[in-house]
Amino acid sequence: MSSAGGYDPAPVPASGPGLSVRGGVGGIRFQWEELDRAAGELGGLAEAVREVSTALIYLSLELERTRLAAAWLPGGREAGAAGRAAAEALDAARRSTFDSGNELQETADRITRARLAYLAAEAAARLAAFGATESVELSARAAASAAAREGLLVPGPLALTAPAEVEQVAFGGTVEAIADRLAAVEAAPPGSFEILRTGGPNGPAYLVILPGTQPAEPGNPFDATGIAEAVNEDSRYVGAAVAQALREAGARPGETVLLAGYSQGGMHAMNLAAGGAVGGTYDVRLVVTLGSPTGWEPTGTAEYLHLEHAADNVPALDGGPAPDEPNRVTVRADSPVPALPAGPGAEGKGLGAAHKLATYAQAAALVDASDLPSLAPAAATLAATGGGAQRRLYRAVRHPAEHPPCRAAGQQPAGPPPAARR
Repeated sequence: MSSAGGYDPAPVPASGPGLSVRGGVGGIRFQWEELDRAAGELGGLAEAVREVSTALIYLSLELERTRLAAAWLPGGREAGAAGRAAAEALDAARRSTFDSGNELQETADRITRARLAYLAAEAAARLAAFGATESVELSARAAASAAAREGLLVPGPLALTAPAEVEQVAFGGTVEAIADRLAAVEAAPPGSFEILRTGGPNGPAYLVILPGTQPAEPGNPFDATGIAEAVNEDSRYVGAAVAQALREAGARPGETVLLAGYSQGGMHAMNLAAGGAVGGTYDVRLVVTLGSPTGWEPTGTAEYLHLEHAADNVPALDGGPAPDEPNRVTVRADSPVPALPAGPGAEGKGLGAAHKLATYAQAAALVDASDLPSLAPAAATLAATGGGAQRRLYRAVRHPAEHPPCRAAGQQPAGPPPAARR
């Protein structure tokens, strides 16, 4: 993703067409951390080799004393010659181990120096991009606060309607299956999200599927007001509704939860994973976002998979790329974009064809077909949840807060703000 800050991360070559990957176990940060760990092990090995060299010095001294004492005994001349040969062999071994220890230490030092140089260069690049990212984040928060003060976008508590029945559905345990579930939620009445309960060898897992931004209508929590809540309120109302839905679906504290969201839904998913009623109660293992701006959001202990399209401007709204982290993978897709329907009032024009869920479903299939090592952790987590699932479709309605939040730029929202989480 080419960011507004002009920082364009070099992609890792993909194993399949149309993909580039940043972060994860194949990312440069993970590789440097592994090299740093190797440098520490080499340093320890160098110290052990030097200890062997020191021990050989003492052994040589003992051998010399023995040789000198034996020279006064019968046959001492022959024993002395053998002793000299043994002493020379020990001295050669000592020099060799000493040189080997120095070489190991020099290798460890070179790795450390290279890593420090890389960190300095990365810090400079990140600092250049951070100015733009922070500026975009502060501008977004200021705009959300202004809209709340004017009574235009006023987040408030959500009333939750439980499903009339529990459906049995098949879940494929792939990123494409996540896209299919998002499509099902998008086709449901406005304000809907779903909870899938799947079984597994380690107990049940609960998948939370959150939709993208929907048309404005009274009470819809996923219209533009939902964006303001995600940006300025850490999704505290959506988080409370999702936590209630998880409890009603039977989720117990500490059980496995996976979060997936499209566009605005991905912003909520990131906030929910960071703590509060969801991340602070359940074991969030994986967060999957499709077409969402996530660059300024911090991560927790979960695995994170961000799917973006090169032609989609929405993921770039955060002003910079998502950080390169061992547990955070950003996939940039260059797959062909389906054409939008023609004619006035045709469905799906909105933010452009590249932002449509159908485009991301195609990209998700490419991700599933890839064997890149960075994608393996998310793929394994999803695969463990595949099979039959109980689907509960909840619908939330927003009731505006009695006293709308009036937060100027720089002030802290209720609950842990992203700045504090960083």
